[in-house]
Amino acid sequence: MTRLTHVFFELHGTLVDARRTLPPLYRAALGDYMAARYGGDPAEWAEANRRVVADWDSYHADLDFGGDDSLAQMREGQARTLRALFRLTGRPAPSLRELERLIDEYAFEVTRRCDALYPEARAALEAIRGLGLTLGVMTHSLRGQAEGLLAGARVREAFAGPIVTPEVRGHYAREPGGYRLAARLAGVEPGACAAVDSDPGVLRAAALAGWRTVAIDRGGRLGPDAAQVVLPDLTGLADALGAWL
Repeated sequence: MTRLTHVFFELHGTLVDARRTLPPLYRAALGDYMAARYGGDPAEWAEANRRVVADWDSYHADLDFGGDDSLAQMREGQARTLRALFRLTGRPAPSLRELERLIDEYAFEVTRRCDALYPEARAALEAIRGLGLTLGVMTHSLRGQAEGLLAGARVREAFAGPIVTPEVRGHYAREPGGYRLAARLAGVEPGACAAVDSDPGVLRAAALAGWRTVAIDRGGRLGPDAAQVVLPDLTGLADALGAWL
């Protein structure tokens, strides 16, 4: 069996607490960023973001993230939610060129102000690096947000492996081909890679690509067949990965 050398993490729900910790941090950071750039009260921008997130599905209901143009669809979703922020705060909407520039910048600029790692994540990452394993990312988040979340948590330097976002894969979905691509980018065989995620669907895709799989089941809702290893959080992850060395 190929020796394990690389471990790829999803961010949301695996390393980053996107349900409890991130939302208030993100709202506050977005409020500060948008107020500094476009004026107004940071609290008003933060409240506008809360309202947009509460009505998130209505902004994306007609978008198709599974097609060949999924990246363009994701960008359209970003444009819609950004326009909504200006509408809800009563601020003048930016020009198309400015909106395009904002789409490219704001996700990183906001998330880099947020440290939303799960409490045990930092120690787990250090323990895994101590095994000589290389850390990477396989995520549905766009590049700016992924880089911002790692920077905000002050762990970016720990990830020497590929950061595989939809822009790298060329589409939103995480399919077996995306995992094979990640292994090629890492310069290793698929069997040398492990995927750590909370979504059993994408873990099945990783397994079909020949990867090892670890499910993080924080809610206790996954069955034992969700992955090769199922853990309640990241605490025992280094020990589980060590068995594959």
